[in-house]
Amino acid sequence: MNNAPDSYGSNPMPLRINYVAHLDPYIYSGGGEQVMRKLLDAAKRRGHDIKIASRDGADLHENPDLWYLCDVYNCPMNRQRPIEPLVDSVVRGTTPYVHHDNAYVDICRRDNIPCNGKETNGFDCHIKPGICSLARSAPLYKNAAVCSFLSPLHRDVHVGTLGTSVLPLEKTVVYFPSVDVERFRNLNLKRDIRLLSYGGQGEAKGYYNIMNIFPRGSVIFIGGNTPDLVKKGDGHWLGAIPGEKMPEILNRTQNYIHVPRWPEPFGLIVAEAALCGCKIVVNDMVGAMSWKLNLEDPAIYSNTSEKYWDELEKRLGL
Repeated sequence: MNNAPDSYGSNPMPLRINYVAHLDPYIYSGGGEQVMRKLLDAAKRRGHDIKIASRDGADLHENPDLWYLCDVYNCPMNRQRPIEPLVDSVVRGTTPYVHHDNAYVDICRRDNIPCNGKETNGFDCHIKPGICSLARSAPLYKNAAVCSFLSPLHRDVHVGTLGTSVLPLEKTVVYFPSVDVERFRNLNLKRDIRLLSYGGQGEAKGYYNIMNIFPRGSVIFIGGNTPDLVKKGDGHWLGAIPGEKMPEILNRTQNYIHVPRWPEPFGLIVAEAALCGCKIVVNDMVGAMSWKLNLEDPAIYSNTSEKYWDELEKRLGL
């Protein structure tokens, strides 16, 4: 195999890559699927030939050069897992594979990793065989050629949970997600929304933290799911906002609030809010902040997917 390219998109040896995930990123549009769509599009621009297997079907290369496994145990309450035998065969096989996480679904079968990766967080999943997923997950990470994550915080939770004997730091790559800086920028609109939270009506996204910090009823919430907080008078809910409307909403916001309970893998909305000129109110559980970068600077989002593939191909010796 040839060496890594000297510039973006110039890989002289296209690879046949089989991508395996519970959800096809070209069908679904969750946060993780949006990230993977960008990464796979970048791989295609480099000339790599991507085939996809998901719960919706499979179209795979017979003899791939590389497997790419991502969030294979996503939707933990969904018992339809037609790709699990395929995942097991890849993990036991000899063809190299990359494992990528967008959340914690591959190390925890419960929603939103309630222990936060710590045995002392009030949950005893770690000591109950058949409930904790670590025994199932260990080979997935141990046998991977490279494991990739969305932030230093995201990586560190996985390393701390699995242990360095399963997931050594030197086997990890951290991807800085990209943002459309042309869409998300300061438009200098009138900021008539004082406190805004996207998804903060959910427990993992920080509902109880918000209730402890801000006066009752003072926060406006957006995002899916009909929240009980409206009935209780804890806040105002605008419902789901179409993606094309988000730059305007953020430009009308003075303070964007993101104080999750769980270790947020990245928190794309935090970066988008910063670019739109919001004051960011966060805690130490936001992956985007663990990069220690100025999230208001458009330059840091440039060519992030291409840089990721440069580093990945270098690590793989391609």
